Amino acid sequence: MKPAQTLPAAVGSLLLLLAAPLASGPFMTIGDRAWVNLTASGTLRYTDNVYLDRTNRTSDLVVLLSPGLRFNYGEPGINQGSLTYREDFVFYTDNSSLDSNLSFLETRNTFNNPRSEVRLDGSLQQLSQNSRDFRGDDFLVRRTEYRARVYGEYELTEKTSMGAGLQFDRRDFKTFGFLDRDRITVPVDLFYELTPLVDLSIGYRYRTTDLKSPFLRDSKDHRISVGLRGEVAPKVTGFFQVGAEHRRFEVTGSDTILAVEGSLTYAATPKTAYSLTASRDFGNSGIGGDTIERSNVELRARYSVSELWSTGAGVSYERADYLSGRKDDYITADASVAYSPNEYTTLSAGYIFLHNDSNRPQSEFRNNVLSFSASFRY
Repeated sequence: MKPAQTLPAAVGSLLLLLAAPLASGPFMTIGDRAWVNLTASGTLRYTDNVYLDRTNRTSDLVVLLSPGLRFNYGEPGINQGSLTYREDFVFYTDNSSLDSNLSFLETRNTFNNPRSEVRLDGSLQQLSQNSRDFRGDDFLVRRTEYRARVYGEYELTEKTSMGAGLQFDRRDFKTFGFLDRDRITVPVDLFYELTPLVDLSIGYRYRTTDLKSPFLRDSKDHRISVGLRGEVAPKVTGFFQVGAEHRRFEVTGSDTILAVEGSLTYAATPKTAYSLTASRDFGNSGIGGDTIERSNVELRARYSVSELWSTGAGVSYERADYLSGRKDDYITADASVAYSPNEYTTLSAGYIFLHNDSNRPQSEFRNNVLSFSASFRY
């Protein structure tokens, strides 16, 4: 739905937000172990390719206002959780027909006892933007994404533990011509303590994808993997898994790929950290439900200049091989700087470069995004 507030009023609200007084505590406390924070952020963002189109390169200056609140409860290491709500009001300077307001709702919860841990998460996010898979020539693709996940791990013996979970994802398009999707994932993992710092993992994952389409492109995936988690090397923490994944299509045919998933962080110094993430998995296109083999690698660096200043940068590459024959090479690069005078206030500036190269010329695009943001918590 298009918001009633005009762009000049939005800019005025942003200036008032930047002038807001700094807070030193939660907005409301509820007993000894629960509290509520009010949040607000404002962003000025310039993009030179709003629609991610090869020929129709439309630039615009966007104002984004995001008021919200966050409810927190519990104690770290015991039972704790949060519920976050935010409303994003988006205003385009030259293309006001694209104005929108978008909701975001998320909950994260952890429950612990001496032998087990259970994590319960869920989210709802409304989006009005184009991506490599979802693009319109002169419009933005609107959709709502839902996610619910529960995962628990139980200590079987002194050296072994078992984890299992259930996750549901839904993508609901509001723009005509795109395929809605439901996906259910069931992971089962067995962990064995190799050392006090490293666990060996053996995992199985079942996943079913239901595309709301008469073309019957639904599929079922089976993945088997082995890996490590913990401090896998001096100053290197995280996890990685390698295995095989088999996808069987509902009508006929199947495919098998090398499956990879991992995320590692190297704490080079107290002020400098590097992270590496990698994945290889099946996916589906939003148009026609075409199966995609996605291979992705991302490298990031973060440097704390001082207690007040920090910088970050990253680069990622993704190869997307579509069953229909389309092949994409997608590169993103970004850099940012942030200033935090206290734990309740952050001012930041960032730049993002996007480039998609494809054997289908109509799928190619470039985009440059420059943004300035201010966020507050009370």
